Amino acid sequence: MKVGDVFEGPSKTLTDAHFLLFSGITGDVHPSHYDVEFAKKTRFGKPLAHGLLLSSLTALGASSAREQLDGFVIVEQGYRHLKPAMVGDTVQPRFVVEKIWNEGQKCFTRFQTVLLNQRGETLLEGFHVYRVIAPIADPKVPDDRQIVTAGRQWSSQYTYVPALRVGNTMWISGTTGTDESGKITAPGDIVEQTRQIFRKFEALLSSVGGSCNDIVQTHDFFVTTEGYKATAAVRREFFTTANPTSSGVLVAGLLRKDALIEISAVAVLRDD
Repeated sequence: MKVGDVFEGPSKTLTDAHFLLFSGITGDVHPSHYDVEFAKKTRFGKPLAHGLLLSSLTALGASSAREQLDGFVIVEQGYRHLKPAMVGDTVQPRFVVEKIWNEGQKCFTRFQTVLLNQRGETLLEGFHVYRVIAPIADPKVPDDRQIVTAGRQWSSQYTYVPALRVGNTMWISGTTGTDESGKITAPGDIVEQTRQIFRKFEALLSSVGGSCNDIVQTHDFFVTTEGYKATAAVRREFFTTANPTSSGVLVAGLLRKDALIEISAVAVLRDD
């Protein structure tokens, strides 16, 4: 899941039974919601859906997003109602990922939320914030491998890990210059993207008591040679005691949109 992803929930045609059930659960028995004769005398002419009933129809767990999250709990929400909904209206929720971030060991995702009717009109708009409850990969797995995430939640749906330590050696996966939400930090700037990559390396290594000075090998994959020589200055910022071995490969493209460079690394951690 990444910023910009769009998910939809199931469409539902509202009936009298929905309104009566919700009235019974909540105690909101105003006749405008279920009394047909009363509703005929109002400007709407039909029973109106409860506002909270409409907001409850934007449940993320009923949408296609649930297939990409191991678990989640809502921690904050807000809505603005724009149009009423009545018996016979068909409504459908839509969710757009706005932001993904970490607070220590906790991972959060904010969704922009809208509820549309059969005419494409927006009935309500708002936001949901969920804490993602993803199982953290077991830090100790067979043959003494240690998965290193620098405190980030890491879902079991991924078939790779940010870094893997075996003994004093640590392998760091190919990394691009993204921020916590998954966006490239400096589109068009290979130097700043390189700096962000090494910041991420430093975070991974410092979480196990190391630093970029423990890196002994890097592999650079870059899509342009323009500005690539200037990345040497960034390497000097992080390699202050000794330079690692390195190779550079010019490639036709990278999977991450707007990424100009991707780097993987191997580090040997010191016993002291």
